[in-house]
Amino acid sequence: MKKYSDKQPNPPDRDTNPGSRSSLFTGASIIVSFIFIAYGTISLATIEANTWRLTLALIMTLYGLYSLAIVAYAHKKRGRRPVIAIQIGATVFLVAYVFIVVVDSMIVSGVGTIILVAFGLWCNWIAVIKIVSKSLASAPEKRSNYA
Repeated sequence: MKKYSDKQPNPPDRDTNPGSRSSLFTGASIIVSFIFIAYGTISLATIEANTWRLTLALIMTLYGLYSLAIVAYAHKKRGRRPVIAIQIGATVFLVAYVFIVVVDSMIVSGVGTIILVAFGLWCNWIAVIKIVSKSLASAPEKRSNYA
């Protein structure tokens, strides 16, 4: 008997111990999201009229809010949608971040920050995967009337 629905494309695999490191990555994801939000809002309030840096600050704030929303959505919704949402959001954010760093000639300080930002995005992604896997493992098995 299957433990989860085959209607979803590529349902996440269940962990043998889904609770392990789930709260650690969730906490790290929330901290990273708040750092993005704080950096973005502080930059929006203090940066001069440089269009690229204002755009970067706005994008960081929006991604921080987006990742918090996806983590909350992953706690409520099982399946592949939260994982796909965080993957798409992180990819778009990283491409925009690298583009702005290269265009604005911040590449000297940007290489190290690109690695740190990529690590933060990875924490967000792993947190969503762990949350979804944990909710799949703890979900009660649905019984069919046709069995």
